[in-house]
Amino acid sequence: KLAYPLLRWIISSCHAHLEPLAKSDQFSEMNTPYQYVFVSTPPEVEQRFNTLRAEHGSLLAWHGSSFSNWHSILRVGLKNFSGTKFQAHGTAYGNGVYLAPDAGTSLGYAHNVGGWDKSLMGKTTFQGLALCEVIDYKVAGQKQYNCNPYYVIPDETHVLTRFFFVFPSGKSASIPADQLRGKVDKLLAKIQARG
Repeated sequence: KLAYPLLRWIISSCHAHLEPLAKSDQFSEMNTPYQYVFVSTPPEVEQRFNTLRAEHGSLLAWHGSSFSNWHSILRVGLKNFSGTKFQAHGTAYGNGVYLAPDAGTSLGYAHNVGGWDKSLMGKTTFQGLALCEVIDYKVAGQKQYNCNPYYVIPDETHVLTRFFFVFPSGKSASIPADQLRGKVDKLLAKIQARG
């Protein structure tokens, strides 16, 4: 009796979209075939983000996290858990969502987890990494988010996940996010055009 309402709530409350990238759209620089479009925000949040992006511009950055966190990130996006019981790492550079300009740095926070026999990747360990778009927020012309050595974004509404990469054991990437800007913009326009 409770299964149907629960299932209905699970499906209707999840605004996320995770879709494999076509081979022709994949990022060859990423050294993994497991690449996905990753949208975890409802349309009204995306619209507010786009308004801020038009005013301030945006930058790209990476977020790595333990695989056990990705279900939550998929459902509700990246959250600023600084100072709460959900905080996973320290706040040496301030409170906020931590991102890095280089994929290799963020992979260091994407702890390996073991696979299972029937996995598409086989019984191996793997890591997850998101490529995010961040509002390049300015006040009186001054950038508010500087990389020193991480981007620390206190306002979680200024960060949207765009793509997700899964790295099987032995695979990794170390590429600055800004080197992917042209391809990211082209793919996002293509995705938005199809609705």
